[in-house]
Amino acid sequence: MNAQLLPKNSNAESLPLASPAVRIHLLGSLQIQIGDQDCTSRIKYRKGFGLMALLAVECNIMHPRDRIADLLWPDLPLTAARSNLRQVLSNLAKVFEFALNDGLPILRVSNTSVGLFVGKNVDLDVASIQATCEGLRHKSEMPDKLFSEIEATLASSHAISREFLAGFELAECESFMEWLAHQRHYFSDCVITIYEDISDRAEAIGDLDTAITFMRKAVLIDPLLEANQLRLVSLLAMTGRKERALRELNTFVTRLRDELDVAPGPEAQALREKIIQGHIATQPKRRVTENMRWMTALYAVCAPSSGEAHIRTNMSRQSREETTEILRRNGAYVVRPPGRGVFAYFGWSETQKGCARNALQSAREILRYAPSSHYIRVGIYTCQVYVDNPSKQLDELGECSDIAYRLSLAADGGEIVVCEETLRNVQAKTEKMSIGQLRGISEGITLFRIMH
Repeated sequence: MNAQLLPKNSNAESLPLASPAVRIHLLGSLQIQIGDQDCTSRIKYRKGFGLMALLAVECNIMHPRDRIADLLWPDLPLTAARSNLRQVLSNLAKVFEFALNDGLPILRVSNTSVGLFVGKNVDLDVASIQATCEGLRHKSEMPDKLFSEIEATLASSHAISREFLAGFELAECESFMEWLAHQRHYFSDCVITIYEDISDRAEAIGDLDTAITFMRKAVLIDPLLEANQLRLVSLLAMTGRKERALRELNTFVTRLRDELDVAPGPEAQALREKIIQGHIATQPKRRVTENMRWMTALYAVCAPSSGEAHIRTNMSRQSREETTEILRRNGAYVVRPPGRGVFAYFGWSETQKGCARNALQSAREILRYAPSSHYIRVGIYTCQVYVDNPSKQLDELGECSDIAYRLSLAADGGEIVVCEETLRNVQAKTEKMSIGQLRGISEGITLFRIMH
Protein backbone atom coordinates (compact mmCIF):
# COMPACT_ATOMS: atom_id res chain seq x y z
CA MET A 1 0.00 0.00 0.00
CA ASN A 2 1.84 3.10 -1.18
CA ALA A 3 1.15 6.56 0.15
CA GLN A 4 2.36 9.93 -1.04
CA LEU A 5 5.19 11.39 0.98
CA LEU A 6 4.51 14.47 3.03
CA PRO A 7 6.29 17.71 2.13
CA LYS A 8 9.62 18.28 3.81
CA ASN A 9 9.36 19.64 7.30
CA SER A 10 10.14 23.32 7.38
CA ASN A 11 12.49 22.65 10.28
CA ALA A 12 14.46 19.99 8.38
CA GLU A 13 17.48 22.28 8.09
CA SER A 14 17.80 22.31 11.89
CA LEU A 15 18.04 18.52 12.07
CA PRO A 16 21.46 16.84 12.21
CA LEU A 17 23.05 16.17 8.82
CA ALA A 18 24.26 12.70 9.84
CA SER A 19 21.26 10.40 10.33
CA PRO A 20 21.82 7.84 13.09
CA ALA A 21 20.87 4.24 12.39
CA VAL A 22 17.45 3.30 13.75
CA ARG A 23 16.41 -0.13 15.03
CA ILE A 24 12.79 -0.94 15.83
CA HIS A 25 12.12 -4.46 17.08
CA LEU A 26 8.66 -5.81 17.83
CA LEU A 27 9.42 -9.54 18.01
CA GLY A 28 9.72 -9.94 21.74
CA SER A 29 9.15 -6.75 23.70
CA LEU A 30 9.23 -3.43 21.85
CA GLN A 31 12.74 -1.96 21.54
CA ILE A 32 13.69 1.30 19.86
CA GLN A 33 17.33 2.26 19.40
CA ILE A 34 18.45 5.44 17.66
CA GLY A 35 22.19 5.58 17.12
CA ASP A 36 23.75 4.15 20.27
CA GLN A 37 20.87 5.17 22.55
CA ASP A 38 18.03 2.95 23.73
CA CYS A 39 14.99 5.20 23.39
CA THR A 40 12.30 2.71 24.41
CA SER A 41 11.86 4.16 27.89
CA ARG A 42 11.15 7.59 26.40
CA ILE A 43 7.71 6.44 25.33
CA LYS A 44 5.54 7.86 28.12
CA TYR A 45 2.20 6.32 27.29
CA ARG A 46 1.30 2.64 27.17
CA LYS A 47 -0.83 3.20 24.10
CA GLY A 48 2.22 4.66 22.41
CA PHE A 49 3.55 1.09 22.29
CA GLY A 50 0.35 -0.08 20.64
CA LEU A 51 0.48 2.77 18.14
CA MET A 52 4.10 1.94 17.25
CA ALA A 53 3.08 -1.66 16.54
CA LEU A 54 0.24 -0.52 14.28
CA LEU A 55 2.45 1.86 12.31
CA ALA A 56 5.35 -0.60 12.01
CA VAL A 57 3.30 -3.50 10.68
CA GLU A 58 1.67 -1.21 8.08
CA CYS A 59 4.72 0.99 7.43
CA ASN A 60 5.35 3.40 4.55
CA ILE A 61 1.73 4.51 4.37
CA MET A 62 -0.31 7.20 6.11
CA HIS A 63 -3.05 6.01 8.48
CA PRO A 64 -6.19 8.07 9.24
CA ARG A 65 -5.89 9.49 12.75
CA ASP A 66 -9.59 9.04 13.46
CA ARG A 67 -9.40 5.30 12.76
CA ILE A 68 -6.45 4.97 15.15
CA ALA A 69 -8.22 7.06 17.80
CA ASP A 70 -11.29 4.83 17.59
CA LEU A 71 -9.14 1.69 17.81
CA LEU A 72 -7.10 2.76 20.85
CA TRP A 73 -9.82 4.63 22.78
CA PRO A 74 -13.03 2.78 21.89
CA ASP A 75 -14.87 3.83 25.06
CA LEU A 76 -14.35 7.58 24.57
CA PRO A 77 -16.20 10.06 22.37
CA LEU A 78 -14.20 10.76 19.22
CA THR A 79 -13.23 14.27 20.34
CA ALA A 80 -11.70 12.94 23.56
CA ALA A 81 -10.01 10.07 21.70
CA ARG A 82 -8.48 12.59 19.28
CA SER A 83 -7.13 14.62 22.18
CA ASN A 84 -5.48 11.56 23.73
CA LEU A 85 -3.99 10.62 20.37
CA ARG A 86 -2.48 14.10 20.04
CA GLN A 87 -0.66 13.61 23.36
CA VAL A 88 0.68 10.21 22.32
CA LEU A 89 1.82 11.53 18.94
CA SER A 90 3.52 14.52 20.57
CA ASN A 91 5.50 12.15 22.77
CA LEU A 92 6.45 9.84 19.88
CA ALA A 93 7.51 12.84 17.77
CA LYS A 94 10.04 13.75 20.48
CA VAL A 95 11.28 10.15 20.70
CA PHE A 96 11.92 10.09 16.92
CA GLU A 97 13.02 13.70 16.61
CA PHE A 98 16.41 12.85 15.08
CA ALA A 99 15.39 9.62 13.32
CA LEU A 100 15.57 10.26 9.58
CA ASN A 101 15.16 8.32 6.36
CA ASP A 102 16.34 10.01 3.14
CA GLY A 103 16.45 13.32 4.99
CA LEU A 104 12.85 13.13 6.19
CA PRO A 105 11.55 12.16 9.65
CA ILE A 106 10.57 8.49 9.77
CA LEU A 107 7.52 9.42 11.88
CA ARG A 108 5.38 11.71 9.76
CA VAL A 109 2.30 13.40 11.16
CA SER A 110 -0.28 15.55 9.39
CA ASN A 111 -3.56 17.00 10.66
CA THR A 112 -5.47 13.94 9.49
CA SER A 113 -2.99 11.06 9.31
CA VAL A 114 0.21 9.53 10.63
CA GLY A 115 2.72 7.04 9.24
CA LEU A 116 6.06 5.36 9.92
CA PHE A 117 8.39 5.45 6.91
CA VAL A 118 11.38 3.12 6.83
CA GLY A 119 14.25 2.51 4.42
CA LYS A 120 17.89 1.46 4.34
CA ASN A 121 18.67 3.50 7.46
CA VAL A 122 15.99 1.74 9.52
CA ASP A 123 16.20 -1.87 10.78
CA LEU A 124 12.61 -2.98 11.30
CA ASP A 125 12.48 -6.66 12.26
CA VAL A 126 8.93 -7.36 11.10
CA ALA A 127 9.74 -5.86 7.69
CA SER A 128 12.84 -8.09 7.45
CA ILE A 129 10.74 -11.18 8.15
CA GLN A 130 8.21 -10.24 5.48
CA ALA A 131 10.96 -9.46 2.95
CA THR A 132 12.60 -12.83 3.63
CA CYS A 133 9.27 -14.63 3.08
CA GLU A 134 8.82 -12.80 -0.21
CA GLY A 135 12.38 -13.52 -1.30
CA LEU A 136 12.01 -17.24 -0.68
CA ARG A 137 8.74 -17.29 -2.56
CA HIS A 138 10.45 -16.02 -5.71
CA LYS A 139 13.58 -18.21 -5.54
CA SER A 140 12.86 -21.61 -7.03
CA GLU A 141 16.48 -22.70 -6.45
CA MET A 142 18.77 -21.70 -3.64
CA PRO A 143 22.56 -22.12 -3.61
CA ASP A 144 24.18 -23.39 -0.42
CA LYS A 145 25.65 -20.01 0.48
CA LEU A 146 22.17 -18.46 0.66
CA PHE A 147 21.25 -20.63 3.65
CA SER A 148 23.78 -18.86 5.84
CA GLU A 149 22.84 -15.45 4.42
CA ILE A 150 19.19 -15.92 5.37
CA GLU A 151 20.16 -17.23 8.78
CA ALA A 152 22.28 -14.10 9.30
CA THR A 153 19.30 -11.92 8.32
CA LEU A 154 17.05 -13.67 10.81
CA ALA A 155 19.70 -13.58 13.52
CA SER A 156 19.96 -9.81 13.14
CA SER A 157 16.42 -9.57 14.48
CA HIS A 158 16.58 -9.99 18.25
CA ALA A 159 14.64 -12.82 19.90
CA ILE A 160 13.36 -14.00 16.52
CA SER A 161 11.43 -16.90 18.04
CA ARG A 162 9.61 -14.69 20.51
CA GLU A 163 6.04 -13.43 20.30
CA PHE A 164 5.11 -10.24 18.49
CA LEU A 165 4.92 -7.45 21.12
CA ALA A 166 5.36 -10.05 23.86
CA GLY A 167 3.58 -9.42 27.15
CA PHE A 168 1.74 -6.34 25.89
CA GLU A 169 -2.01 -5.97 26.28
CA LEU A 170 -4.65 -3.26 26.08
CA ALA A 171 -7.49 -5.23 27.62
CA GLU A 172 -9.93 -2.33 27.31
CA CYS A 173 -9.39 -2.14 23.53
CA GLU A 174 -11.18 -5.19 22.14
CA SER A 175 -10.54 -4.44 18.46
CA PHE A 176 -6.86 -3.68 19.06
CA MET A 177 -6.46 -6.98 20.94
CA GLU A 178 -8.16 -8.76 18.02
CA TRP A 179 -5.64 -7.13 15.68
CA LEU A 180 -2.74 -7.97 18.02
CA ALA A 181 -3.72 -11.64 18.28
CA HIS A 182 -3.93 -11.78 14.50
CA GLN A 183 -0.44 -10.29 14.09
CA ARG A 184 1.06 -12.63 16.68
CA HIS A 185 -0.23 -15.65 14.77
CA TYR A 186 0.82 -14.13 11.46
CA PHE A 187 4.45 -13.41 12.35
CA SER A 188 4.85 -16.70 14.19
CA ASP A 189 3.59 -18.45 11.06
CA CYS A 190 5.93 -16.33 8.89
CA VAL A 191 9.04 -17.41 10.78
CA ILE A 192 7.95 -21.05 10.89
CA THR A 193 7.25 -20.93 7.16
CA ILE A 194 10.74 -19.54 6.47
CA TYR A 195 12.38 -22.34 8.46
CA GLU A 196 10.18 -24.99 6.83
CA ASP A 197 11.01 -23.64 3.37
CA ILE A 198 14.75 -23.64 3.97
CA SER A 199 14.57 -27.14 5.48
CA ASP A 200 12.69 -28.38 2.39
CA ARG A 201 15.26 -26.85 0.05
CA ALA A 202 18.18 -28.23 2.04
CA GLU A 203 16.70 -31.75 2.00
CA ALA A 204 16.08 -31.49 -1.75
CA ILE A 205 19.80 -30.98 -2.41
CA GLY A 206 20.82 -33.68 0.09
CA ASP A 207 21.99 -31.35 2.87
CA LEU A 208 20.19 -33.16 5.69
CA ASP A 209 22.16 -31.49 8.48
CA THR A 210 20.97 -28.05 7.37
CA ALA A 211 17.46 -29.45 6.94
CA ILE A 212 17.55 -30.66 10.56
CA THR A 213 18.94 -27.36 11.85
CA PHE A 214 16.12 -25.30 10.38
CA MET A 215 13.37 -27.79 11.15
CA ARG A 216 14.51 -27.77 14.78
CA LYS A 217 14.19 -23.96 14.77
CA ALA A 218 10.59 -24.30 13.53
CA VAL A 219 9.86 -26.86 16.24
CA LEU A 220 11.20 -24.55 18.95
CA ILE A 221 8.64 -21.91 17.97
CA ASP A 222 5.68 -24.32 18.02
CA PRO A 223 6.68 -27.56 19.77
CA LEU A 224 3.11 -28.92 19.56
CA LEU A 225 2.86 -28.78 15.77
CA GLU A 226 2.84 -32.49 14.96
CA ALA A 227 3.76 -32.26 11.28
CA ASN A 228 7.05 -30.49 11.99
CA GLN A 229 7.88 -32.68 14.98
CA LEU A 230 7.48 -35.83 12.90
CA ARG A 231 9.47 -34.29 10.07
CA LEU A 232 12.33 -33.57 12.46
CA VAL A 233 12.20 -37.14 13.77
CA SER A 234 12.25 -38.51 10.19
CA LEU A 235 15.24 -36.35 9.25
CA LEU A 236 17.15 -37.54 12.31
CA ALA A 237 16.41 -41.15 11.41
CA MET A 238 17.42 -40.57 7.78
CA THR A 239 20.87 -39.45 8.96
CA GLY A 240 21.34 -42.64 11.00
CA ARG A 241 20.58 -41.08 14.40
CA LYS A 242 18.00 -43.71 15.29
CA GLU A 243 18.19 -43.45 19.10
CA ARG A 244 18.09 -39.67 19.02
CA ALA A 245 15.07 -39.76 16.70
CA LEU A 246 13.20 -42.06 19.10
CA ARG A 247 14.06 -39.84 22.09
CA GLU A 248 12.75 -36.82 20.16
CA LEU A 249 9.53 -38.67 19.37
CA ASN A 250 9.07 -39.80 22.98
CA THR A 251 9.57 -36.24 24.22
CA PHE A 252 6.91 -34.99 21.82
CA VAL A 253 4.41 -37.69 22.84
CA THR A 254 4.95 -36.83 26.53
CA ARG A 255 4.49 -33.12 25.86
CA LEU A 256 1.20 -33.74 24.04
CA ARG A 257 -0.14 -35.72 26.96
CA ASP A 258 1.09 -33.33 29.64
CA GLU A 259 0.10 -30.06 27.99
CA LEU A 260 -2.93 -30.96 25.86
CA ASP A 261 -4.03 -34.27 27.38
CA VAL A 262 -4.19 -35.85 23.93
CA ALA A 263 -2.48 -38.76 22.26
CA PRO A 264 -0.51 -38.33 19.01
CA GLY A 265 -2.07 -39.36 15.72
CA PRO A 266 -1.48 -42.73 14.06
CA GLU A 267 1.32 -41.19 11.97
CA ALA A 268 3.50 -40.95 15.07
CA GLN A 269 3.10 -44.64 15.90
CA ALA A 270 3.70 -45.61 12.27
CA LEU A 271 6.87 -43.53 12.23
CA ARG A 272 8.08 -45.15 15.46
CA GLU A 273 7.63 -48.63 13.95
CA LYS A 274 9.51 -47.64 10.78
CA ILE A 275 12.44 -46.31 12.82
CA ILE A 276 12.59 -49.38 15.05
CA GLN A 277 12.45 -51.74 12.05
CA GLY A 278 14.97 -49.68 10.08
CA HIS A 279 12.53 -48.94 7.25
CA ILE A 280 13.00 -45.16 7.11
CA ALA A 281 13.58 -43.83 3.62
CA THR A 282 13.31 -40.40 2.00
CA GLN A 283 9.64 -39.67 1.51
CA PRO A 284 8.53 -38.50 -1.97
CA LYS A 285 7.56 -34.87 -2.13
CA ARG A 286 3.92 -34.15 -2.83
CA ARG A 287 3.32 -32.45 -6.13
CA VAL A 288 1.98 -28.93 -5.74
CA THR A 289 -0.58 -29.62 -8.46
CA GLU A 290 -2.31 -32.30 -6.38
CA ASN A 291 -5.48 -31.43 -4.45
CA MET A 292 -5.34 -27.74 -5.37
CA ARG A 293 -8.57 -25.81 -4.96
CA TRP A 294 -9.70 -22.25 -5.54
CA MET A 295 -10.84 -20.64 -2.32
CA THR A 296 -12.04 -17.16 -1.37
CA ALA A 297 -11.51 -15.63 2.07
CA LEU A 298 -13.76 -12.78 3.21
CA TYR A 299 -13.38 -10.56 6.24
CA ALA A 300 -16.25 -8.29 7.32
CA VAL A 301 -16.20 -5.93 10.25
CA CYS A 302 -18.74 -3.54 11.70
CA ALA A 303 -17.03 -0.35 12.85
CA PRO A 304 -19.88 2.03 13.76
CA SER A 305 -19.04 5.70 14.14
CA SER A 306 -21.32 6.45 17.08
CA GLY A 307 -19.66 8.43 19.85
CA GLU A 308 -21.22 6.30 22.60
CA ALA A 309 -19.24 3.15 23.44
CA HIS A 310 -22.23 1.03 24.49
CA ILE A 311 -24.09 1.96 21.30
CA ARG A 312 -21.07 0.97 19.18
CA THR A 313 -20.80 -2.33 21.02
CA ASN A 314 -24.50 -3.18 20.57
CA MET A 315 -24.41 -2.24 16.88
CA SER A 316 -21.31 -4.38 16.30
CA ARG A 317 -22.82 -7.37 18.10
CA GLN A 318 -26.08 -7.14 16.13
CA SER A 319 -24.25 -6.68 12.83
CA ARG A 320 -21.97 -9.64 13.56
CA GLU A 321 -24.93 -11.96 14.10
CA GLU A 322 -26.67 -10.82 10.91
CA THR A 323 -23.44 -11.04 8.90
CA THR A 324 -22.78 -14.58 10.12
CA GLU A 325 -26.28 -15.70 9.12
CA ILE A 326 -25.94 -14.23 5.61
CA LEU A 327 -22.52 -15.79 5.04
CA ARG A 328 -23.59 -19.24 6.16
CA ARG A 329 -26.71 -19.02 4.01
CA ASN A 330 -24.45 -18.44 1.02
CA GLY A 331 -22.33 -21.53 1.70
CA ALA A 332 -19.42 -20.05 3.69
CA TYR A 333 -17.47 -21.69 6.48
CA VAL A 334 -17.61 -18.94 9.12
CA VAL A 335 -15.10 -18.27 11.91
CA ARG A 336 -15.80 -15.58 14.49
CA PRO A 337 -12.61 -14.56 16.33
CA PRO A 338 -12.73 -12.28 19.39
CA GLY A 339 -13.70 -8.73 18.45
CA ARG A 340 -16.06 -7.27 15.87
CA GLY A 341 -14.99 -9.07 12.69
CA VAL A 342 -16.06 -12.27 10.94
CA PHE A 343 -13.94 -14.49 8.66
CA ALA A 344 -15.71 -16.52 5.97
CA TYR A 345 -14.21 -19.13 3.65
CA PHE A 346 -15.91 -20.02 0.38
CA GLY A 347 -14.73 -23.23 -1.27
CA TRP A 348 -12.75 -24.51 1.71
CA SER A 349 -15.00 -27.09 3.34
CA GLU A 350 -16.37 -28.14 -0.06
CA THR A 351 -15.61 -27.30 -3.68
CA GLN A 352 -17.42 -24.21 -4.97
CA LYS A 353 -16.76 -23.33 -8.60
CA GLY A 354 -18.16 -19.86 -8.00
CA CYS A 355 -16.48 -19.19 -4.64
CA ALA A 356 -15.50 -15.61 -5.58
CA ARG A 357 -18.99 -14.86 -6.91
CA ASN A 358 -20.58 -16.30 -3.77
CA ALA A 359 -18.34 -14.15 -1.58
CA LEU A 360 -19.13 -10.96 -3.48
CA GLN A 361 -22.85 -11.76 -3.48
CA SER A 362 -22.69 -12.25 0.31
CA ALA A 363 -20.82 -8.97 0.80
CA ARG A 364 -23.38 -7.05 -1.25
CA GLU A 365 -26.21 -8.65 0.71
CA ILE A 366 -24.54 -7.69 3.99
CA LEU A 367 -24.23 -4.06 2.90
CA ARG A 368 -27.78 -4.03 1.54
CA TYR A 369 -29.34 -5.09 4.83
CA ALA A 370 -27.03 -3.21 7.21
CA PRO A 371 -27.96 0.39 8.14
CA SER A 372 -25.42 2.91 6.84
CA SER A 373 -24.62 3.84 10.44
CA HIS A 374 -23.17 0.36 10.98
CA TYR A 375 -20.11 1.26 8.91
CA ILE A 376 -19.46 -2.18 7.39
CA ARG A 377 -16.07 -2.80 5.75
CA VAL A 378 -15.37 -5.93 3.68
CA GLY A 379 -12.18 -7.40 2.20
CA ILE A 380 -12.25 -10.34 -0.25
CA TYR A 381 -9.21 -12.39 -1.37
CA THR A 382 -9.17 -15.31 -3.82
CA CYS A 383 -6.30 -17.79 -4.21
CA GLN A 384 -5.38 -21.43 -4.77
CA VAL A 385 -4.75 -23.58 -1.69
CA TYR A 386 -3.59 -27.14 -1.11
CA VAL A 387 -6.41 -29.18 0.42
CA ASP A 388 -5.77 -32.49 2.16
CA ASN A 389 -8.15 -32.73 5.10
CA PRO A 390 -10.20 -29.49 5.25
CA SER A 391 -11.63 -30.20 8.69
CA LYS A 392 -8.14 -30.20 10.22
CA GLN A 393 -6.18 -27.70 8.14
CA LEU A 394 -8.06 -24.42 8.37
CA ASP A 395 -5.07 -22.99 10.27
CA GLU A 396 -3.06 -23.33 7.04
CA LEU A 397 -5.08 -20.42 5.63
CA GLY A 398 -3.32 -17.94 7.91
CA GLU A 399 -1.95 -15.78 5.11
CA CYS A 400 -5.22 -15.88 3.12
CA SER A 401 -7.06 -14.71 6.23
CA ASP A 402 -4.46 -12.03 6.87
CA ILE A 403 -4.75 -10.61 3.35
CA ALA A 404 -8.57 -10.53 3.49
CA TYR A 405 -8.28 -8.72 6.83
CA ARG A 406 -5.84 -6.17 5.42
CA LEU A 407 -8.04 -5.57 2.38
CA SER A 408 -10.86 -4.63 4.76
CA LEU A 409 -8.56 -2.07 6.40
CA ALA A 410 -8.26 -0.35 3.02
CA ALA A 411 -12.04 0.01 2.80
CA ASP A 412 -14.13 2.86 4.12
CA GLY A 413 -17.59 2.41 5.60
CA GLY A 414 -20.01 0.67 3.25
CA GLU A 415 -17.24 -0.47 0.91
CA ILE A 416 -16.01 -3.78 -0.51
CA VAL A 417 -12.33 -4.07 -1.47
CA VAL A 418 -11.18 -7.06 -3.53
CA CYS A 419 -7.95 -8.39 -5.04
CA GLU A 420 -7.27 -8.82 -8.76
CA GLU A 421 -7.83 -12.61 -8.69
CA THR A 422 -11.29 -12.12 -7.20
CA LEU A 423 -12.07 -9.57 -9.89
CA ARG A 424 -11.23 -12.08 -12.65
CA ASN A 425 -13.98 -14.36 -11.38
CA VAL A 426 -16.85 -11.91 -10.92
CA GLN A 427 -18.88 -9.46 -12.97
CA ALA A 428 -18.56 -6.11 -11.24
CA LYS A 429 -17.87 -2.48 -11.90
CA THR A 430 -14.73 -1.52 -10.01
CA GLU A 431 -12.38 1.34 -9.34
CA LYS A 432 -8.65 0.73 -8.96
CA MET A 433 -7.65 2.23 -5.64
CA SER A 434 -5.15 5.08 -5.75
CA ILE A 435 -3.18 3.70 -2.80
CA GLY A 436 -1.78 1.10 -5.20
CA GLN A 437 -0.44 -2.13 -3.73
CA LEU A 438 -1.09 -3.54 -0.31
CA ARG A 439 2.14 -3.96 1.60
CA GLY A 440 3.11 -5.83 4.73
CA ILE A 441 2.40 -9.27 3.28
CA SER A 442 4.57 -11.69 1.35
CA GLU A 443 3.34 -10.64 -2.09
CA GLY A 444 2.05 -7.52 -3.84
CA ILE A 445 -1.76 -7.26 -4.03
CA THR A 446 -3.48 -4.73 -6.27
CA LEU A 447 -6.67 -3.38 -4.73
CA PHE A 448 -10.03 -2.65 -6.36
CA ARG A 449 -13.08 -0.98 -4.84
CA ILE A 450 -16.42 -2.48 -5.89
CA MET A 451 -18.73 0.23 -7.24
CA HIS A 452 -22.38 -0.15 -6.22
